[in-house]
Amino acid sequence: MPFSKNGRCEWSQTEDEIEIKIPVMKETKSRDVNCSAKARVVTAGMTEQEHLKNAELCHPVVASDMHWQLEDNKDGRFIVMTLTKERSGLSWRALLLQDDPKPPLSDTEVAPDSSWSKSEPAVKKPSLLSTIEPGTLAACLMLFLSVCVGIFKSYVNKNS
Repeated sequence: MPFSKNGRCEWSQTEDEIEIKIPVMKETKSRDVNCSAKARVVTAGMTEQEHLKNAELCHPVVASDMHWQLEDNKDGRFIVMTLTKERSGLSWRALLLQDDPKPPLSDTEVAPDSSWSKSEPAVKKPSLLSTIEPGTLAACLMLFLSVCVGIFKSYVNKNS
C-alpha cells in the first residue's frame, strides 16, 4: 500500500474503489471517528484529530457510496474508509492532489484502451486549424477568396 506524503494514512486501489487506512489508538470508538466525503474532498480521522481534513483527492469519487469501519489487525487499529471511484478503471498515481507528481489536465484525458497506461493522460490531437500559423491561415483564405472571385467573374463574363 502506498503512503500519502502527509504520512498520516496509507491507501490502495482496485478498478472500482479506493481504500484509505488511518492508524488510530486501540481505545478509539466509532463515536470518536469523523469521516466524510464530497466528490473531490475527503475528511477522515478522530473527531479531535483529523488526519485528512478537507484533503483534495486526485480524482472524483461517488461521495454517497463512501463507508468506513474500525478494523483491528496485528499492526493495530485503523479507520478503513472505502470510496467508489467516479471513473471505474482509472488508475490513480496518488491519493491526494498535493502528492501527485504529474497532476492530470482533466479526468477525461486518459487513454481509452488498455494498451496505454491508464494513469497517463492521453495526447490530444490538435485540430488542423490550430497547427497553421495565423498569418499562413490568412494568406490561405485570401488565396481561396481570390480564386472564388476569379471563378465568379469568368462565369459572369461567359453568361453575359
